[in-house]
Amino acid sequence: NLHLEGVSKLFYSGPMFRYERPQRGRLRQFLQFGIEAIGSESCTTDAEAILLAHDALEGLGVRGQVKLYINSLGSSDDRERYNEKLAAYLEPYRHDLSADSRERLERGSVLRILDSKAAADQSICQDAPKITDALSSTSAQRFARVCEILDTAGCEYHIDSRLARGLDYYTHTIFEFVTSHSSAQNAVLAGGRYDHLPRALGARKLDYLPCFGWAAGLERLQLLREEQEEWESSAAIGPHAAVLVVRQKNEFNTMLESAALEAARALRRSGISASVQYEGEIKKQLPNAVKTGARAAVVIGEDELLAGRFAIKNLVTAEQVSVSGSDLVGTIR
Repeated sequence: NLHLEGVSKLFYSGPMFRYERPQRGRLRQFLQFGIEAIGSESCTTDAEAILLAHDALEGLGVRGQVKLYINSLGSSDDRERYNEKLAAYLEPYRHDLSADSRERLERGSVLRILDSKAAADQSICQDAPKITDALSSTSAQRFARVCEILDTAGCEYHIDSRLARGLDYYTHTIFEFVTSHSSAQNAVLAGGRYDHLPRALGARKLDYLPCFGWAAGLERLQLLREEQEEWESSAAIGPHAAVLVVRQKNEFNTMLESAALEAARALRRSGISASVQYEGEIKKQLPNAVKTGARAAVVIGEDELLAGRFAIKNLVTAEQVSVSGSDLVGTIR
């Protein structure tokens, strides 16, 4: 019943299993950890999750060994239109494709052909239509906003119009952190938006549920870690804080979102877990923050943005103080 409870932000870790042939960095049973944001349609959630992945890899000491690639698959309608264009392009090459890709073309999973690692498939797809050219204006603007947030945060990325991910239920933003090291599988952390996963799983009463998430395999990360010098882990996990955005009916919203994301990243880097709430009135956001177990709420509105300060409300004692950005972490800790 998570879809009935507003936005839920979760993490998990544990053993997983795969059917494909095992190989180095791709084991039959493997350990995986990941995050899921369920119930939010906001493109800011997409960017926040990508930045969280970026900071996690940085904390593990492997960010310098990977590159971030992102793309947009657009809406379901955009994707369907592109499927038709791509299928028409690939049809003349049917007999030149790998056996797996011929099967995918036959059953209509043409986007997965872009994800093929076969040399012949990659060569054929080199001149295939780009999905970014098939996006509606709304989808293109959404993706541009995700890129804008990443730019503001100083997160380096590359737009890869061939990036499709290996599953058919993704829409809008998708991404991969990829290593060029030959000792491990290429993608070490990947994910995206999957609003129509319930439908793909056969749900009858829940056709649409906005979700964004990513996952990483611990064995692949360990292969990268073995090639690194000694590293220092992040600080011990401290209290949990909620960063609340007081939305405005003007251009300040984009700046407020960026400031809230940067505040959350600063807290996380100091060992303080943090979640950002972008939507709803502050009166509703505060009870939601309490439900998450937060001990403090960092409130940022137009007044705080202009003054370069944050309002911090102690959710246990109800005391509230105003602090500068440099005192944010120390005050909450």
